[in-house]
Amino acid sequence: RKNYQKGTTRCNMTLTFGPFFLCFFITCLLSCFLHFILYRSMYFPRNTMNLLFMGILVILIRMLFPLNFPFTHSIYSYHILPKLMEFTTEPLMSSNLTVQGLLVGIWSIISILLLIRFLFQYRKVHQYLSLFYIQNTNEWKWLFNICSKHFTKPIKIAIIDKRISPAVIGLFNPVLILPDTKYFTNEEMEYICMHEISHFKQRHLWISLLMEIICCIHWWNPVIKYLKRDYMLFLELSNDLHLIQSSPNFNTIHYAELIIKTAKQITIGNLSHFCSPANFVVRNKLILTTRINYILNYGTKKTFKETLHSLGGILIIGFAIVFSFLFVPEVSYRQIQSSAEADISEITKDNAFILKTETDYHVYVDGKYFATIHSIPKELKNIPLYMKGDYHEKE
Repeated sequence: RKNYQKGTTRCNMTLTFGPFFLCFFITCLLSCFLHFILYRSMYFPRNTMNLLFMGILVILIRMLFPLNFPFTHSIYSYHILPKLMEFTTEPLMSSNLTVQGLLVGIWSIISILLLIRFLFQYRKVHQYLSLFYIQNTNEWKWLFNICSKHFTKPIKIAIIDKRISPAVIGLFNPVLILPDTKYFTNEEMEYICMHEISHFKQRHLWISLLMEIICCIHWWNPVIKYLKRDYMLFLELSNDLHLIQSSPNFNTIHYAELIIKTAKQITIGNLSHFCSPANFVVRNKLILTTRINYILNYGTKKTFKETLHSLGGILIIGFAIVFSFLFVPEVSYRQIQSSAEADISEITKDNAFILKTETDYHVYVDGKYFATIHSIPKELKNIPLYMKGDYHEKE
């Protein structure tokens, strides 16, 4: 005999609405956090930015899997969520398919279609760029020499005679995308090559791919596009500060002027729109202003208030990581009566049984409903199990 306390830890990976509620909450939290620290010009030391960057990356990986993990602890809602989600338990036209099943099916189909479209666009862009590759001839030797100073492996360069932003794509073999070089001086071209190669070396293209996949999975979330925009800006700022810190002769004034100059020259959308952090600039006044402010204020003495901001940012991200992995809100359509809790001290195979439904398990003790669980823990493996229909469920 084992004493049983109504636990909420899951024993296997399951798909419920809980992780979707969690991802929506985390998305809102991260969007507000990034918007606040970026557009309020809160300056963080390089080490702090790296910690925030890695912390948010861990959360994004969690969002890639909207599932309940074995170690997830459910926080049940007995009032708010049941009222919002009760309609999802209703069957459709007297069939076994519920609204919940239909919604999960629609989400899965659209997510798969969006992923397929993204892969098709990725392949299409690579095929298009192959028409504009240049060779390491006398005409372009100077440009390849600039790239070789910052990247020792072979690199492909595509020059497109259109007013686009410089960019880089390619997860394993980088392809540097440049507009006509006549618009830039040699110094400006070196800054552009440094910037784009740095994106590749810091694995920012992989993070961009992760972000695109998350957007495909969470297409239903209206906040996800704002999270993507702000996180891409966060990567851009991290890259800018990395270049300034790692290059002793880096001229921040010239670099800021180059960003403004390039933004003014853009007349069409970038071909690598799916890899937005690798674009040198975007035509967005707020984003440009934020980048320029961070670049020009780099190296200024940090105040005690900004130190507190750094500590607060780390604590917020730490909380988000712990909460996103260990806790998930769940819907419970039955509220356990306190009298039942007081009367029942233990559950055994002699006084209890489990009734399996389409979505969960109902535990009955002494012939009365006791609790709803989503999986059977090992402590209850010896309790008799019935399928719905085999045993008349008593209310």
